[in-house]
Amino acid sequence: MKKISLVLILMGLLVASCEGPSGPPGPAGAPGTYVVGKTYEYNISFSSSNDYQLSVDLPQEALKSDVVLAYMLFDTFDGENVWRPLPQTYMLPEGLLVYNYDFTRFDVKFYMDTNFDPILLNDTWKVNHKLRVVVVPSDFASKISKTASYEEVTQALKIKEVDFKKIK
Repeated sequence: MKKISLVLILMGLLVASCEGPSGPPGPAGAPGTYVVGKTYEYNISFSSSNDYQLSVDLPQEALKSDVVLAYMLFDTFDGENVWRPLPQTYMLPEGLLVYNYDFTRFDVKFYMDTNFDPILLNDTWKVNHKLRVVVVPSDFASKISKTASYEEVTQALKIKEVDFKKIK
């Protein structure tokens, strides 16, 4: 009796574990979204007439979940632009100078803070700064730190120089 029970159990397992031919493929899913960060470039100057700050509109409203990163052109080396993430702090003979920014979904405000009268600075520190803004979609925001380098962000989002929309 034990042998018959064992044979029936083994046969039951074999039958239960067999597979038939594959069924037809299922219906196509909904199209996915392709998320791309928005990129903008601004030329701005700081002065006493704008209280050493300037707000610029984002041409396209950011989502509430997006993060805005800002970079300042610092130098050019071997024909390549050197970008630094804001905020940037400089210790000058006059005191401390900080370039910084804040943002909403609609605009970005760039400002210059000092612990001395900024009128003492020569124009190199105040006039004709090239600033780039990258609106990072929330899908990528958790993968990129706010202090990530310009290169890390543009590579992660596959952004090229031609992608930056120049805003006058």
